[in-house]
Amino acid sequence: MNFFSYDGKLMNFLTTLWNIIWINFLWLICSIPVITFGAASTAAYYAMNKSVRNSTGYVTKEFFRSLKDNFKQATLLSILYLLVGVILSADAYYFYYCQADYGLLGRILSLLLILIFFCAMNYSFVFLARFKVKTFLLLKYGFQLTLIHLPQTFAFMVFFIATAIFIYWLPVTLFIVPGLKCYADSMLAEKVVQKYIEQLKDEKSIEV
Repeated sequence: MNFFSYDGKLMNFLTTLWNIIWINFLWLICSIPVITFGAASTAAYYAMNKSVRNSTGYVTKEFFRSLKDNFKQATLLSILYLLVGVILSADAYYFYYCQADYGLLGRILSLLLILIFFCAMNYSFVFLARFKVKTFLLLKYGFQLTLIHLPQTFAFMVFFIATAIFIYWLPVTLFIVPGLKCYADSMLAEKVVQKYIEQLKDEKSIEV
């Protein structure tokens, strides 16, 4: 197979890169109202896993299909997570300016809690993208998997921190780095998801 042919490695790489950028763009646009970031994240993961990694269906079609199907539940999750996020942010703000002896410990613990929070949220939207699951179970699985699968959780934390640093120092990377993070997350998360398929079926959750 010719490296530069239509089906060659170069074209496959460029096609994958373009799809990642396009999903990134769709995610950004659909996250603008803020409370819809959960629905957009669920759709991004679904399209990334199905159309980019498994080459099934068209990216735009699959993205908006997931966005429509999971919009209400994902938005409810977003609101719940935003409320928790506000509390954790207030806690981190307090310890950041705290001059007491326990201030440093408080800053470390609050940062750790925020990272765990983001990982749990990530897992929740991943499971919503893959299954029809009750909201309570999504919250339960989010925090449960974060604490059980520590290697993946650590990797999610690294991806999140790296994404935040890139965007902070070079804001233009906002148009590609979250998409790359989503692609990397999907590779890790799918290995975890596969371990829970039978359990989810027992709980009458439907794979999508």
